[in-house]
Amino acid sequence: MYGFRKIRRWRQKGPRVIVHTLFVQSRNLIQSLFEKKIKGVGIHQLTPEISPRDAVSNEILEIQKILKKMGYNSQIYTQGIHPELRFRVKKYTDYKKRDKNDIFIYHQTVGIDFLDFIKNLDTKIIMIYHNITPPEYFDGINEKIASLCRLGLKQLNEIKNIVDIVVAHSEYSKNDLVMHGYQNIHVMPILLDKKKYECSLIKNLISKYKNSINILYVGRLAKNKQVDKVIKIFHYYNCKINPNSNLFLVGKPESFDDKYYLSLKSLIEKEKIKNVHFIIGANDKKLVTFYSLADVFVMMSEHEGFCVPLAECMMFKVPIIAKNTSAIPYTLGEGGILIKNESHVEIGEMINKIVNDEKFRNKLIEKQSDQFKKLYPKDNASILNEIINLVKND
Repeated sequence: MYGFRKIRRWRQKGPRVIVHTLFVQSRNLIQSLFEKKIKGVGIHQLTPEISPRDAVSNEILEIQKILKKMGYNSQIYTQGIHPELRFRVKKYTDYKKRDKNDIFIYHQTVGIDFLDFIKNLDTKIIMIYHNITPPEYFDGINEKIASLCRLGLKQLNEIKNIVDIVVAHSEYSKNDLVMHGYQNIHVMPILLDKKKYECSLIKNLISKYKNSINILYVGRLAKNKQVDKVIKIFHYYNCKINPNSNLFLVGKPESFDDKYYLSLKSLIEKEKIKNVHFIIGANDKKLVTFYSLADVFVMMSEHEGFCVPLAECMMFKVPIIAKNTSAIPYTLGEGGILIKNESHVEIGEMINKIVNDEKFRNKLIEKQSDQFKKLYPKDNASILNEIINLVKND
């Protein structure tokens, strides 16, 4: 009777649920058998959260890929698991030490609930500091994120006595850590998976927009990014200089009822701004397509720990106009145009110069390419291996 009841319950669940359950059980069995065969040091990563198409998450996945190629047992542990990544990450409570020389890479982004877990880890710990957005940017907009940022800043003071090696993604972030009493800080650029950009373009988007001037912004639709200023700059350019132009805002809000996101929609409606396109949650293929279409990239952000889109623009030879704040001048170097004056008119006219002055444009692109080589003088594996050797020899 028990066997029949069990079969009946499975039938009630439906074929999709049954197939998924069998897949998960098989995967877990294979994974556990595979991990038992791996001997030696495990280098694992710990992060508050991980989600697809996010700069920090992309680096975490790239680091894991490199570590596995090096022969390490490498898992990603987190608090919550995004559905799209459920087969690639584990809950931090699942960690079981397999080797006395295990190493953890902890990604510091916001406040965490598992600080005690880190304190009790009997392993060497590398902290990668991605910087923490000042919580004031989220006050009155998203109190949960504001609270997490404040907690993250508070916990920086506790974590410095736990970690063995500290890595910052820019001199700006290094200086931030020095202010919190950290010493012996190593600077490493955020690691990009360059192969993910080697995908085909979306032909219908290319044919639709190839004959217009396209201004691009890539990043979160958050207040510290000052996307409203990008929209106002474009409004001037579109109305006063070239009506055959588009602004593509490639990114995502914290939620679709996020107050800042709604304020952007309201601004566009109130000012009757034309040709502004929100590209929410773009996959790699769509992201590459918009970089390929872009004539100019505009970044007015007031806080960045590195700013991955700047490096991506360098790869795709898209001229950059960016505000001279936080880590932006460190990442941009002598490539692109750094601005202090936020005049919509002056920036709009600069866009026009980049578009129409071929010699000026090509010089910008050349300088940006040189800066990319300075940021990444070695391959990702070599850069990461230098950090690992530091903690091994510590």
